[in-house]
Formats: sequence, C-alpha cells, structure tokens
Amino acid sequence: MKQVLLIALLDKEWPPDHSFVSGMLAKVAARQHWLKVNLLVSGNKHKSMHVRRFEKAICLPVLLSRRGIGRFLNFLITIKLLRYQISRAEKTGQRVVLFVRNDPILLLAAACLRPRVERLVFQSSFPHEEFSGMWIKRYLAKNAYRVASQSVDAVTGVSPLGVKRISRYFPNAQKGPFIPLLSDFDSNHFPIHRDRSGLHRLQFIYIGAHSVGRELSLVLEAVVNALIAGAQANFRFVGGSKEEIENLSRVRGVDHWLKQGAIILEESIPRQQIPLLLSKADVGMSLIPPKPIYIESSPTKLTEYMSAGLVVLATKGIPRQEQIVFDSSAGELVSWDINEITGIICRLSNKPVDELRTMQRLAKTFAKKSLTYQTCLKDFNSLIGRGYFEEAQSWSHS
Repeated sequence: MKQVLLIALLDKEWPPDHSFVSGMLAKVAARQHWLKVNLLVSGNKHKSMHVRRFEKAICLPVLLSRRGIGRFLNFLITIKLLRYQISRAEKTGQRVVLFVRNDPILLLAAACLRPRVERLVFQSSFPHEEFSGMWIKRYLAKNAYRVASQSVDAVTGVSPLGVKRISRYFPNAQKGPFIPLLSDFDSNHFPIHRDRSGLHRLQFIYIGAHSVGRELSLVLEAVVNALIAGAQANFRFVGGSKEEIENLSRVRGVDHWLKQGAIILEESIPRQQIPLLLSKADVGMSLIPPKPIYIESSPTKLTEYMSAGLVVLATKGIPRQEQIVFDSSAGELVSWDINEITGIICRLSNKPVDELRTMQRLAKTFAKKSLTYQTCLKDFNSLIGRGYFEEAQSWSHS
C-alpha cells in the first residue's frame, strides 16, 4: 500500500502536550509503516519555531495564537501550508488525509483543499458550538460546520454522545467510532505496592482544570467536612491558575487545612511531571459536575489515575466515566453531593490497605487491557480510511 500522509490540524500550541496528540497521533498511529503524520500547531513565542520531531511525528509550530485576529489569519496560513504539503505529497505519490481537531477556522481551511486530498476527518472533543463562553465563537462554529458540511468525510468524538452530537451537523459524513481520551503514560512505571512505611494518611489527588465551571469549591467543602470528621487523608489539587487557587483558598475552612498541610493547591505543571505526582498518590479524584457541558466528556484524568494504579473516586452522571468505573471495579462512584462525597472520602480513608491494593491492581489491569490508544488503533485507521486505501491498492493490481 502506498504511504499515506496524515496532516493533523490541531487546536494546540507547541509543545502539543495532550494525551490524544502525543498518545494516538504521534506515537501509536505514526508508528505504522504506511502512515506519515505531520502535526500543525500554533507556535510558542518563547521558543524557536522550527520544524520539530514530536515522538514519531513531524510537528510544524507555524500557526499564530488562536486568539483575536490570529485565529482568522490562521485560515490563510493553513491554506498556503496545505497547498505546499499536498503538492509535495503528489510528487512522491503519497495519498493525503486531513484530520482537524475542534478548530472551526482550521476546518474551513481544510474544506477548501478537500478536492485535492483523499479524505477529511473532523474530531470534536467538546461542544464548542453550544457552550463556548463568547457568542461569537458559538456562531462561528455553527456556521463553519454548515459551510464545511459537504466536504467532511467522517466525524468522531471522544464518547458515543459526542459522536451523536457532532453528526447532526454533518449528516452526510461517516459517523465514525469514538476515540476516547486515554492515558499515554506507561503503566509499567507505576508500582502497585507503594512503600507506605511511616505513612498513615491516604493520599488523594486531583489533576485538571480549576475553572469556575468545574465547581471545585463544592469538592473542597466536602474535603474540609471529611477532615473535620477525622478522615486520615491528604488532598492535592493540581492545575489551577494563581487566581483560581486564590479563590479556592477562600472556601470555608480551606485556609486552616492549607496551613496544616492536609490540603495542597498547586498551579499547572508540565505534562511529563504528572507521573511523579501520581506515583505518590493512592486515590485519584475525577469529580466532575454532571452538567450538559461535561456530559459527553471522556475524562483523561480518570484513565491516567488507573494507568498509575490508583483507586478512583468519580462522579455519576458522566456516562463514559460511569462505564469505566463499573466495568473495572477499581473505584467508587458518587453523586454530585457534598454529604455523599464527604462520606465516601471517610470510608476510603478507613479502608484496610489490602482492600485498597486489590482495587489498585484492578485499576492497573483494566487500564493495560482496555485504556490504551493501541486498543483504539483499528477504529482510528477506519476513520482515516485505511480500508479504502487497501481496497484501492488491490484494485490497481487486479
């Protein structure tokens, strides 16, 4: 089969430290001999913007910031770059597939070049057209989908609900399999039998967004209540901005436990530092309010916790999350309720070590078997049209 060039137009800047980008696109997919992967991302003004190797892929950090006028100038930059890359591929006999992630401007640019490529795939991991904060972004997304509707060959999301939602805007496109957001960490690097000598307090961790919509103030109230009730545990929250951390530190009772060291609030860290934090934790918290904005989500943090062999504490009402916890028996599901969260924290902190280790082993085993991007490779290849290319190759030889 002739080599296929996959040009991925991404809503990320350099370096694109995102589990799907690094795990699926740059590692698992790009490792295939028949597929070459180029990643197109925004540059970072603090770093030199040369063509770079990113895992097994080539990364071109040449787009402008996706804010203000830069977002619209990216339309012209993308068209120019795609024309150049497609022309080069045509000279070498490569087939070209365009893969757009989320950005409606990049989707429009890709649609303009659709007649010159084999396939255009659109991945929507978040309902921007419904829940973006500014009305202009919602308006832009819906109209971009309308204009590009006839040019898109396949659509995908990060959950079945996500695929169902985005398919409404592209009725003629293949309703592709969903590709969930998973961990790209090597689970073999995390020991199950952590050395707990001298440790009498269970270590809880939350890694992720601290925005107002995440309602972490409710989680912190539950944590404070659990500590007051005598829970032998420490809680680390990682991923907030300075302003978000300041606001959360004002939640009733938090300041006292910050001084005691039972609660730690930390800013975002580079993705490569996350495994070290997870290796020191016992329980991972994937506590997400079951709002319409999050209902179709595929929480990366949940799969990262399980890959690290952590017991998981997750909220009900997020279908993908519920399914994983239920199938794995590696954690606890809890309603979005202060008293219920408080109660489950207290119960977990009192669980015998042997029971916790059993749940940790279940988490890690399930993650290895079912929560890696390698398990999604067949679905991903069907999205980008491998079957079509193989069939075309066989016809050309018949």
